[in-house]
Amino acid sequence: MTRQRWTSKSVFVMAAVGSAVGLGNVWRFPYLAGKYGGGAFLLPYLFALFLVGVPLLMLEIGIGQKMQQGAIGCCRKLHPAFGGLGVVTSFSAFIVVSYYAVVMAWCLIYFFSAFSGAKWAGDAKNYFFQNVLQVSDGIAYLGGVNETVLLALIAIWISIYFCVWKGTRSVEKVIACSVPLPVILLAVLMLRAITLPGFFGWLEALSHPSLECLT
Repeated sequence: MTRQRWTSKSVFVMAAVGSAVGLGNVWRFPYLAGKYGGGAFLLPYLFALFLVGVPLLMLEIGIGQKMQQGAIGCCRKLHPAFGGLGVVTSFSAFIVVSYYAVVMAWCLIYFFSAFSGAKWAGDAKNYFFQNVLQVSDGIAYLGGVNETVLLALIAIWISIYFCVWKGTRSVEKVIACSVPLPVILLAVLMLRAITLPGFFGWLEALSHPSLECLT
């Protein structure tokens, strides 16, 4: 079978950006930066990014282009003993997809709930834990199956299957929407955030790092 390829470099770049930039960059990073000293958190983060993250990304892309195989095949071509490393890499990717599938299932539930009114507006935390997750009173009380989350997860995994079932041909169509759309949404949220009080507090947090988190 002929190995599929991206139709253009721009599509590959969008695919790489879509896989590298995730919820951690948009959702979790600002929270952690604010909690752990602002600029004091940013410096080790950038250090780890350029010392570990970027080199590993370049190495992964370079090996993939050279070997023209999947993770397991590439590692075995480097050395037969590295086959296990390829298995671990593939398993790690599956774990990441499984995590994002759950988050997307939550988003799907919120999407449909929005049409019946923003029920979470008054108490977002309570709505998430009680209405969406339907958490039990403790680990000793498992409770029943959360049918809403289960159906949402099934819908998400079916969508994932159809996103990749034709390889790069189907993935490229998804990328054309899934990569630019979040950028547009973030731009809208950015414009909204500018109008909120205390917006420029992030400048003070970065320019005046707090070292209390290190003590």
